[in-house]
Amino acid sequence: MSTVESILLEKGSDVIGLVDTTTVRIAVGKMIEANVGCLIVEANDRAIGIFTERDLLRRVVGEGKDPDTTLISEVMTSPVSSCKPSDEVGECFKTLSASEFRHLLVLDNEEPVGVISLRDVALVLHRAE
Repeated sequence: MSTVESILLEKGSDVIGLVDTTTVRIAVGKMIEANVGCLIVEANDRAIGIFTERDLLRRVVGEGKDPDTTLISEVMTSPVSSCKPSDEVGECFKTLSASEFRHLLVLDNEEPVGVISLRDVALVLHRAE
């Protein structure tokens, strides 16, 4: 069975983060620039949350919040679900399927080394059929 590490080797292991005092407008600009669907929110050099496109829709737009004044810490998902590079993709699928999350932060010795999505996991599982 494939591991999370194999996904990171294929897609890259960039972790795009921002501090918890960043506004939603700046965060969205960063997401667009990097062409990603989520950002890792950090405080005191550790991951404290994740901000996703779904958070933007539900917690900002859906609630009529101003993206220029709303801080990312007010609308992020916390805590962050995570996995390790050595975890099997099938186990990650079970984790994601059993939750409302679509992304997992990949931690190696508590250090962020990547982010995988439900889509990444589904592609690996589909290829294995």
